[in-house]
Amino acid sequence: MERFIKQLKEVELLEDVICDRCGKTCLVGGGYEYAILSANWGYESLKDGEQHRAQICEGCYDAVVKDMKINVQVGGGGLVS
Repeated sequence: MERFIKQLKEVELLEDVICDRCGKTCLVGGGYEYAILSANWGYESLKDGEQHRAQICEGCYDAVVKDMKINVQVGGGGLVS
């Protein structure tokens, strides 16, 4: 007779996503609307070797993108190319 051992996994439930720019919830309707910004700083930078990550709501994303001199490339239904 074979025995099966069931392994239990501990999971973390997402309660909310808070915008790192404005501090408000990213909950919209029944889901979350947010962007993840990341930066990997190279040598000779004041942040040499640091990795930064932030999550921002759609409104803050639009405000940040509006301040950019060059338009963000937008793709449909997948990754930005």
